Amino acid sequence: MEDEQSSVPLSFIVIGGSIAGLACAYSLRRAGHDVLVIDKATGPDRTGAIRSPPNMTRILKEWGLQSELEKMGIINSRIVFRQGNTGEKIGTIIFHDQIMKAFRADYLFLQYGRLWSLLYRLVTEAGITVRFKSTITSVDPSQPSVTLSSGESLSCDIVVGADGYESVARRCILGDNGKGVPDRRCNFTLSVPASVLRADPDLKYFADEPEWNAWLGNGSCIHGHPAVGSEEWYSLSLILPADSSAYAENWNTERPLAELNLDFASYDPRVRKMVDLAKGVTPIKFVRHEPFENLVHESGKVLVIGDAAHPIPPHRDLNTSTAVEDAMTFGSIFSRLTSRDQISGLTTAFEDIRQPRSAKVVKSEHHRLDFLSLPVGPEQQARDDGLRALLSLAQLDWDNADEDYLRETWEDYIAMFNYDAREVVDDWWTKWGPVMRRASVSQQVQQ
Repeated sequence: MEDEQSSVPLSFIVIGGSIAGLACAYSLRRAGHDVLVIDKATGPDRTGAIRSPPNMTRILKEWGLQSELEKMGIINSRIVFRQGNTGEKIGTIIFHDQIMKAFRADYLFLQYGRLWSLLYRLVTEAGITVRFKSTITSVDPSQPSVTLSSGESLSCDIVVGADGYESVARRCILGDNGKGVPDRRCNFTLSVPASVLRADPDLKYFADEPEWNAWLGNGSCIHGHPAVGSEEWYSLSLILPADSSAYAENWNTERPLAELNLDFASYDPRVRKMVDLAKGVTPIKFVRHEPFENLVHESGKVLVIGDAAHPIPPHRDLNTSTAVEDAMTFGSIFSRLTSRDQISGLTTAFEDIRQPRSAKVVKSEHHRLDFLSLPVGPEQQARDDGLRALLSLAQLDWDNADEDYLRETWEDYIAMFNYDAREVVDDWWTKWGPVMRRASVSQQVQQ
């Protein structure tokens, strides 16, 4: 697909060289704009694995990455729900070929660093500069400009904050209104070499099966899946009750497991084995927010994307895909720019398009996380009984599956996975583009 390019190139500064930041920079460059990415780190800002559901995989394929994804991605075949303490399989969702073909893309397990490297290559080949070891301390929306810890100031037309949960750009937009309430749980991620799992008959299954396993505990859960980096890994995420005051809302610190004093003794012995095999654990605080009131500053010149914009719990299915959707949306909107007087209208369009989607994604991810980590009691028992009752139906092939089961199981997944960011912008432009063009022409005539 040929990209439309703006006839009025703008200069953008993207704060943050994460996957969100690199994807946004690349999308804007494809739209004909000049982009500078500024990042405080020296490379990938985190390790471990991520998931690329169809709504994200489609965008990466559109950017010409299908052959690389086929080499580095593992296709997720199913989700398996397990009793936390025994590992008994009590439920499953199978990603049948028929529905995945309808989504026009696979659900992939990816290693974060490999996807980051792939996007970094795209960005640099497109002529985008990425400045590492540069920390932005403040954003001035009136210029707009950013100030670095060195005292250097850089100006541009628009600042994009892709700077994560502890976003400087979001603070510029929302002030103290962006603060949330720490959850009773924290997220702890770790990875174990697949070769180590394969050496243990109890663990070999998890290294070899392309599935996402979720162990449902008492007020907690642990989930994991394989991924391929420089070698094969098994990635685990532990969502456990913990004192969050000891941790930050970022992926910057890996710590020895023994330091953290985590309580996962009630879990499946196989999970405990895998956790004990990890060399380090990355803790991240989980702060609950209502969907943010604004993604764009009132000046129209500063906005946020990714984790800075969407209060999705850490390491969920849709964190990265939502950021990539943001990138595609923003680039596609600004490919339509024909006059500088349209800037404010187009940043408002970004907010109008992404806010409803953000609210749905945040609601879905909170619901699913709470569903996986119910405390022992009537709700938990009803959940487990329901999963067990549907287990036999889930094993049927798509053509023979019960319609009520399919509707109940897939309604939310379809809403999340079938979203097409470019198509949504095209629909918005069909409705509002002529209005914006007429307003721009009228303003030029008056000048």
